[in-house]
Amino acid sequence: MFVSGVKTHRPFPNFPTNAGEPVGNSTFYPQNSELPALAALKEFTGPCDYLLIARRAALTHLSITIFYTGDQLLTQLERLQNTATITSLLLRGDQPIDGTALDRIFTLCFRLVEFRLDSFEETAPKTARLCRALPRTPSLPPTLKSLCVFGMCFDESNPRGMNRSELQAIRAALVSRCPGLTLLWLSGPCFAFLWRKYKGEIFEKSAEGLHPASLQVLSLNVEDIWATR
Repeated sequence: MFVSGVKTHRPFPNFPTNAGEPVGNSTFYPQNSELPALAALKEFTGPCDYLLIARRAALTHLSITIFYTGDQLLTQLERLQNTATITSLLLRGDQPIDGTALDRIFTLCFRLVEFRLDSFEETAPKTARLCRALPRTPSLPPTLKSLCVFGMCFDESNPRGMNRSELQAIRAALVSRCPGLTLLWLSGPCFAFLWRKYKGEIFEKSAEGLHPASLQVLSLNVEDIWATR
């Protein structure tokens, strides 16, 4: 786990909402000397359950390495006292979230500059539905510059994805609502779409179909692309 860029050498305690409240399989009683440091956190990287330790902090960068349901994620985010300070949000989930949950996330974190959602899904169409919902999300932050939705699925029985024209329409709608957008990545088990604006130049690439070689190559490059945002 990383907190303000420093890796701890032991798991962070299951920090409760109230001292003595059990979380997970243990109960943690914070020492008074620990509270100022926790409140001063600016960056947090760790599992969703451990986000409780940062509930009083004015975080700017938040990376949730695992969440299991959208409800669990929203419950933890709503416990934070200063979500308005978050400008970078990375979420990795065991399941995809829907448009309603995404709208609630954007309502809480309304000054985002970077947003990335990685999810595993049992069926292919869920990521496509979320991508279609993005430009219609009422609370979509107009401050966004980098946006990534990366869906993973191993079910080849339902290859429904999105074609290039549909993805281009989503991109146009997102750029209209987020005029500062410079990086857009949308991908699922049967499609991938990359759009980037750099020094006045526009770069666009897409792939579709059921695991073609081009789609695999494009999807595997997501980490490299995100690192250069």
